[in-house]
Amino acid sequence: MPGFRVSGISGTFGGAEKQAATAGPPSTRDYHYSYTWQVLELVGNYEYLLITTIKDITLPTFTVTTETAQGASLEYKFAKSVSYDDVKVTFYDTVGLLAKMKEWRMSVWTPQQGLKVANEYKKNSRINVFTPEWVADKQQNFTLYGSWPSVIRHGELTYANSDVKIVEATITYDWAEEQPSV
Repeated sequence: MPGFRVSGISGTFGGAEKQAATAGPPSTRDYHYSYTWQVLELVGNYEYLLITTIKDITLPTFTVTTETAQGASLEYKFAKSVSYDDVKVTFYDTVGLLAKMKEWRMSVWTPQQGLKVANEYKKNSRINVFTPEWVADKQQNFTLYGSWPSVIRHGELTYANSDVKIVEATITYDWAEEQPSV
C-alpha cells in the first residue's frame, strides 16, 4: 500500500521469514453450518424425540452487565455480573410430542405437588455443532448446566394455511460451557 511499510519477521519483507509469519489455517477451511448439529439430554433423556422433531434451536448467549465509575474526566467500565440468555427451541408437533411435553412440564410443576425442588427438575443439556462431515474432533460442544423448561408454548391452530404445527420451548439454565472436541 502506498505510504505504509509492511514488514515480516525481523523487519524483512518476503522470503521464508514472511512465509512463517503469515502461515495460518489452510485455504480449505472446515466451516460450521446452521444445519449440522444435534441435541442430547435436553432437560432429561428425550434423545429420540429430539432427533426427529426439533426444527431449530438457538445457541447459548453470554452477556456481561457492566458497571461504570466516573473518573476525573473519563468514565471507566467494569464487569459487574455474567448471565446467559435462555435458549429457544422449536419442535415440529408430532404424534406423541404432547405427552413428552406434559412429562417435561411436570418435572417442574404439577397441580398436586406445585413447584418441585430445583434438584428434581434442573438437569444438564448438551448441544453439539459439527462440520458437514460430522467429524467428532471438529465439533463444538455446549453444555447447559442447571437447565429446565421455563416456557412451553403449544403453538396455534388455523385454517389459513396448511403448515405443520409447531411447539416452542424456552430453556432456562444457570451457565453454559463451550468447548471444542479434542
